Amino acid sequence: MDSLKNKMVGWNKLIQVAKSGVVQFVVLRYSTLAIQFINALIIAQFLGAYYFGIYSFVTLVLQYLTYSNLGINYSVNVLLSIKKGNPELTSKLWANSLYITFIAGILVVFMGIIGLMFDPPYFQKYEFSRYILPVVFNAILVNYNGLFVNSFRIYGKLREINIYQMLIPLGTLALLPFFKGQLLLDVWIGMNFACNLFSFLLFVNKAPHSLAHHHNVKIPAILLHKGAHLLLYNMSFYFITIAARTVISVGYSVEELGFYSFANAIANAVMTAGGAFVFVFFPKMLNRFHAMTNLETLAFLKRIRIAYITVLNLMVLASMVVVPLIAYFIPEMAPAENAILILLCSQIIINTNMGNATMLIARKQEKYLTPFGFEAILIVVVFGSLLAWMEYNLDFIALVVLLASAYYTLRVNRYALKFLGLKDDGVKRDLMLYYCLISLIVIGVFFSISALIYISILLYVILKRADIITAGRESLKLLGGNANQF
Repeated sequence: MDSLKNKMVGWNKLIQVAKSGVVQFVVLRYSTLAIQFINALIIAQFLGAYYFGIYSFVTLVLQYLTYSNLGINYSVNVLLSIKKGNPELTSKLWANSLYITFIAGILVVFMGIIGLMFDPPYFQKYEFSRYILPVVFNAILVNYNGLFVNSFRIYGKLREINIYQMLIPLGTLALLPFFKGQLLLDVWIGMNFACNLFSFLLFVNKAPHSLAHHHNVKIPAILLHKGAHLLLYNMSFYFITIAARTVISVGYSVEELGFYSFANAIANAVMTAGGAFVFVFFPKMLNRFHAMTNLETLAFLKRIRIAYITVLNLMVLASMVVVPLIAYFIPEMAPAENAILILLCSQIIINTNMGNATMLIARKQEKYLTPFGFEAILIVVVFGSLLAWMEYNLDFIALVVLLASAYYTLRVNRYALKFLGLKDDGVKRDLMLYYCLISLIVIGVFFSISALIYISILLYVILKRADIITAGRESLKLLGGNANQF
């Protein structure tokens, strides 16, 4: 009888897990990522190296334009998470964020018109005059949709986010059987605009905030001030990889930009796959870090390292095993193989920042982190440009990104320890392990010793076996539906 009762309890727990909004989001998120990964492989094959290079330049410009919103989406994410219990203030913050994004959109249109009128040689190299206006209007919609996504996830409205994230991958997959080459690129950009417009209308209809007018000079000032710091912080972080792509777009051929961007896309796909849980829990982490004492913060940071970073880095290491298959199925992209492996190594290093960086943002310390990122960007720009001038191949540009990521991570973790008044919280020990494993992998890449990758994965599993088991248990708790316990 007791055995039957225990089985019923077990089944009830499984049903509870299956019904969890977090589980449904994560399942859909991974389904989306699987489709995106397949799309990336097929697009690379159907566009060819040259048009994939143009596609890469288009997405690079789009990334730059998404920073034109002056960091409002970042400030909304943080301020709404912290001020969630004050409906009147959150309503004012939301309304003013929409106004500021609208003004930023007008500036983006103006920039697009200027680019179309002058059509500089740099744009001509990538036939960009053909795509300027569609990219501009896409960027405006992406900025608005990013604002809505940050708001919706704070309030647990994941269904609309799922629809938004599924539309473009599914639309891309639907296009691939019918188009190739430049025509595929043209239709793909149009499809992106249609999907972003549909998502925007959906978000407006389901918005958790009132769109009432709130005229208050202080609110825009708060949003812009917080947004400026967060924008600079996020630019300093994400521009490590964007700066490398920019250097390559200037100093290398269209095809080589395509190879490197393909490598970057694969590395980011692995990173995004591991970030599905963080996407859901990031606002909750901000809220908790904001109210914790330093001792509670230390315990929470340790939990994050075990529950998230351990498994994420294991995923990155395991993904390295299948990288050679990409070159097998898409021979034209074989020159990107080594760059993929090196960029995956940089993801391992960057992962270590997640807990400390989130804590520092919640404690209003992001302005002190910004210089670290820009120093890392300077490393990429200076040494990347030098390598381009000396005509070194793309593998060395990826290596510069790895070194810049390592520098940035050391600086952030050192500042976090200083801020908490600690000498060591376990991060240094983990970093030493990662540096040793990555050194083995880099040696294996440059000397074509693939066995070193397998040795690195095995060493990681052996040395981190206790943390991996603990992380598995923590993940089951999170999937149980009670996200607040995180």
